[in-house]
Amino acid sequence: MTDAQLHSLEPGIGEAAERERLRQVRRIRDFLIIGLVIAVAGLPFTAGLFNGLTGGPAAEPRWVHAAPAALSTLIAAVGGWLGWRRADELKRRRAINTIAIFGAIILFGAPLVFSWNAAFDNQIDLTLAFFGALLVLLVVATYQHWRA
Repeated sequence: MTDAQLHSLEPGIGEAAERERLRQVRRIRDFLIIGLVIAVAGLPFTAGLFNGLTGGPAAEPRWVHAAPAALSTLIAAVGGWLGWRRADELKRRRAINTIAIFGAIILFGAPLVFSWNAAFDNQIDLTLAFFGALLVLLVVATYQHWRA
C-alpha cells in the first residue's frame, strides 16, 4: 500500500457499507417516528373531523381517546429502553440520579400536598407536586448535562 492510499480521505468498502447501513437505520427510524406521531394524533383528529362532517358531536368510543395515550406510553417505554441499551455507564448514572431525585420529590411532595389540604382546607391538586417534581427533574438533568 502506498502513502497516498493510506492517507486517502475516501472511505473504504467497509466504511461505505457501514455508513449506508446507518443511513438506512436512520431512515427507518425516522419513518417509524413519523408514523407513530400520525397514529397518536390521527385517531382523535379523525373522530373530530367525522363529528364535524356529520353535523354535530357524537359519542365516540372511549378507546378513541385511550388508544393514543396507551400508544404514547408504549412508545416512551420502548424508546427509553432502547436509549438505555445504547447509553454508557456515565449516562446511566446521571439518569439514575435524576430519576432518584424525581422519586424523592414525589415521595415527600404527595404527603405534603395531602397534609397541606387537610390542614388549611385547600384543594391543591396533586398534579402540582408532580409537575414541580418534573420541573426539578428537567433542571437536574440539564445541570448534569452541562456540568460534564
